[in-house]
Amino acid sequence: MTRILGINGIMSHGKRSTDELLADLARHGAQTIDANYPLREIWEVRRRSHQHNDARRLMQRYYSEDDVVVAHSYGCLVSLRMMEMGARFSRMFWFRPAMNRDYHIPAKACERLYVIHDPGDRAILFGSVIPFHDFGNAGRFGLMAGASGCGRIHGDSRIINTRTPDYSEHEFWHHSDDFLDANRPRWVKFITNRLPL
Repeated sequence: MTRILGINGIMSHGKRSTDELLADLARHGAQTIDANYPLREIWEVRRRSHQHNDARRLMQRYYSEDDVVVAHSYGCLVSLRMMEMGARFSRMFWFRPAMNRDYHIPAKACERLYVIHDPGDRAILFGSVIPFHDFGNAGRFGLMAGASGCGRIHGDSRIINTRTPDYSEHEFWHHSDDFLDANRPRWVKFITNRLPL
């Protein structure tokens, strides 16, 4: 059975984001693990030591090789730090990653990474202008090393940048739109169709 590790963003334990998606995926037969770390404020995660501490905590408590990862916002950055520490994942689904676009994924750290992004994400836009912070526009435009939505490869064929559709339902910041009731079924199908056999 596929094991899916959910990693939420800051200022939340995933109640209105990854937890909702994990519950739907569990109903479709996946084994889901809700990874938790201390609640963080945006100013706290400026320090890489906090990013690495959160990654180390998840490595010790939840990590299993070849997990599938579903991460949101800062959780994407934490899962990147886990890979830098030697974690190896199967598939990864990063929703609106709060990170700079120029990051590279360590060799053999994952088989495939889907970066779900939306240019209208206001929270990512706000985070990207904070000086001297690892937050950037990957959640708005995808990773520069990845393939675009039309299949053009810029470097790393494991990374597939996937732009969100125009949703009929939005939340104010446009940062958690993917997890609203009307929008989640699309991503449940997207993920389940791409899980390892």
